[in-house]
Amino acid sequence: MQRSGHIEEGMDGELLERYDLTVSPDDVTMGPFVRALMRVEAELILRDADALACVALMRTDEERRADALLLLARRVCEEICRDRPEVPAVA
Repeated sequence: MQRSGHIEEGMDGELLERYDLTVSPDDVTMGPFVRALMRVEAELILRDADALACVALMRTDEERRADALLLLARRVCEEICRDRPEVPAVA
């Protein structure tokens, strides 16, 4: 796994902390990452099943996978911010 991070200034002058993570299919961390992503996707599938009465709110498989990745990233960021009070929480 390759990772890097840096702090940059946003458009409104706010400091942003950015992280880049590259995982290769051969990396030993790939399995836990994929399992975590699948767990979040399963949560979203259950939410979609509960909302089945409203067909207009149904996601496609691709939308659900993208939403699961974003939700997983948000949860990781929230966990990082909880341990580091100097980092602003994810809005």
